Amino acid sequence: MPAPRICIVAPEFIGPFPNGGVGTACYWEAVTLAEAGNDVTVLYTGPTQRQTPERWEGHFAATAPFRYEDIACSTSPDDLARLTRYEHSCAEERTAELVLAWLQRRKFDLVLFQEFLGHGARALQARRSGVAMAGTLR
Repeated sequence: MPAPRICIVAPEFIGPFPNGGVGTACYWEAVTLAEAGNDVTVLYTGPTQRQTPERWEGHFAATAPFRYEDIACSTSPDDLARLTRYEHSCAEERTAELVLAWLQRRKFDLVLFQEFLGHGARALQARRSGVAMAGTLR
């Protein structure tokens, strides 16, 4: 049986966002879940305050037991083009649309969101309505 595929959607994470709160919790959650045998991907949705998104993707690829993707690097050009046609009342709303588009192109058994900024709002609405993420447990 393959390892469960888990995605952590995190607007803060140790490295690109230097803090001691949510970013620390998300980092250790990713490490713990990966070391327990799960196939873990972190989708980073926040600002990169140190270095560059590409630098952090390379850093975690070389050192971490999980995959790390920055939404700034891994959003499809088609999704970016589609979203530029619409007005978004705030940056968080646009990020929520990008998260949904990113998740629709992948398959996870479990997706965990840090929802204090609403980056998972569209994905949760789409799952609840049956439009996306049908195979995701939670």
